[in-house]
Amino acid sequence: MKIFQTNSSIYSVTQNENGTLNVVREYVSYGYQWKKKGNPIQDAGMFINQQGGINGLLDKCRDVENLDEQINVRNVQLKAEHEAAHVAAMERKAQREKNIEEEYRRLFCCEVTETNEETVGALLRYLNLHNWGLWHLPKMTIGYACHQYDCDGKQATTIKLDCPIMVGDEPGTMFQVGAPHGHLMKYRRI
Repeated sequence: MKIFQTNSSIYSVTQNENGTLNVVREYVSYGYQWKKKGNPIQDAGMFINQQGGINGLLDKCRDVENLDEQINVRNVQLKAEHEAAHVAAMERKAQREKNIEEEYRRLFCCEVTETNEETVGALLRYLNLHNWGLWHLPKMTIGYACHQYDCDGKQATTIKLDCPIMVGDEPGTMFQVGAPHGHLMKYRRI
């Protein structure tokens, strides 16, 4: 069997006696798995022309013995790779959260904490890990108000200080963490 593979589909290509080609989409990629389709493509002529004509497409094809068996083996490999990547991502996330918690405990161990770029950033990162209903805000040398927002499904936390602090070379009173670009534009990232 001759197959032609793209990033998203695997096609079987069969040449008829009159020289024309039959092209069938055998498998489609869904995330990290290949799913069986078995549908002839609608506009095979345009597809064949996009691949350089009949000879161009045939040159890009490769021969395989048992496509279904190869796909099953590949799906098992892809699933294992996906699960390993997911576990690694969850471990990295847990480590980041642990580091944020440790930084918060280190900086906010006193009754009143100095308000500066480091402490404001640590406070916002810590608060962004938790739902606003569970917050216990620490005392800082400058008064402040914090809020939490849902920005297209991504949680963001803001702070508005009563007096400006220097962040970089500029004074500022409104900062945020977690907001995607295009959200909470009047707040500076910290």
